[in-house]
Amino acid sequence: MDHGQEQASLQNPDFRGRARLLTEQIRDGWAKLQVSGLRINDSGIYQCIVWTKNGADFKNINLFVSAPFKTVTKNISISARGDELTLSCRSEGYPMSTVTWGDPHRRELNASTAVVSTGDGLFKITTRIRVASRQESNYTCSFDSSGSSATFLIPDDIQLQEEIKYNVVVIGAAVGVITCIAIALFAFIVVHKKGLCRKIRNIPMTQEEEEKINVFPEVHRRGSFSTTTAKSSEDQHLYLF
Repeated sequence: MDHGQEQASLQNPDFRGRARLLTEQIRDGWAKLQVSGLRINDSGIYQCIVWTKNGADFKNINLFVSAPFKTVTKNISISARGDELTLSCRSEGYPMSTVTWGDPHRRELNASTAVVSTGDGLFKITTRIRVASRQESNYTCSFDSSGSSATFLIPDDIQLQEEIKYNVVVIGAAVGVITCIAIALFAFIVVHKKGLCRKIRNIPMTQEEEEKINVFPEVHRRGSFSTTTAKSSEDQHLYLF
């Protein structure tokens, strides 16, 4: 800002539309910068410089942007033989977090963990453990940096997952049946309409109608029509179809 006017041309393109100077308290000595739509790469050192007729001064402010691992998605898969379960947890956040697994006795379990970086600068962490499917127990995965966690209740979660899959299959089958009925009904209506059109074209003409057609032989050659005859020839009308 120079003499009360913002210099938009000097602003970094990465901050256009996201950063603005709050001017309400400048007269009281406060120069406040507001940054919206925070990104991970917004982290860094920001410097405020003030020039006056008495000189210049500056101060540095260190900004650190984090994205806690709040939403944890869990999944269960059953081995082909049905005797083993794979429990997995997935979440995104920043900075990097360690993940621990525990059983009801608070014993830490060995897990396989994979980490990939997203386009937003976040870390996507997927962690898995394998357990016996016949053992009733519960297991918890915990993302240590944010305190977020997810708990698996075995075998309750297995039954819940099977019910969800069954409901999806039932809904899919119902949608398929409704779609087939709709298509069949539409086809029946189309065929029925075509049949009516053929019947109308094939209605045999009476002798009186043939005589009326002979009154307009030229028009008859161009298309089919019907006429109504009034008391006088001046009231005669022709309806083309």
